Amino acid sequence: MTAAVGEGGLHEDNNIGTSGLFVSRIAFGTWQLGGDWGHFDEAAAIAAIRRARELGVNFFDTAQAYGFGASEQLLGKALRRELTTARDELVIATKGGLRRTEAGVIRDASPDCLRRGVDAGQSGRACRHRRRPRGRSRA
Repeated sequence: MTAAVGEGGLHEDNNIGTSGLFVSRIAFGTWQLGGDWGHFDEAAAIAAIRRARELGVNFFDTAQAYGFGASEQLLGKALRRELTTARDELVIATKGGLRRTEAGVIRDASPDCLRRGVDAGQSGRACRHRRRPRGRSRA
């Protein structure tokens, strides 16, 4: 997918190495949508995500730390239709390695902690992340 906006265009698709993933040069970051920076207008955030898609953005960045799933849930809500009908057109990058304890949040990049984070994301509490199989093109 390539969308042109103005003379220079918004982006061109980029293949990430040999992964078979094609991403827009512009990614939509969701840090501000985790709620850690105060109140935001959810309807405006959803509208911004959907507008980015209309303009050709297919690369979205989120992380466990962005509200411990809050930004992922909002992203899933905004992209619900495409997550079910055109999932292979979306690339969602995420990061993990944080764990809540009674003492607060600590860094934990152990395999067990990362696995629990992925499992939580795939349980429906966040949008599902999956890679396009190697060698598969977007046709």
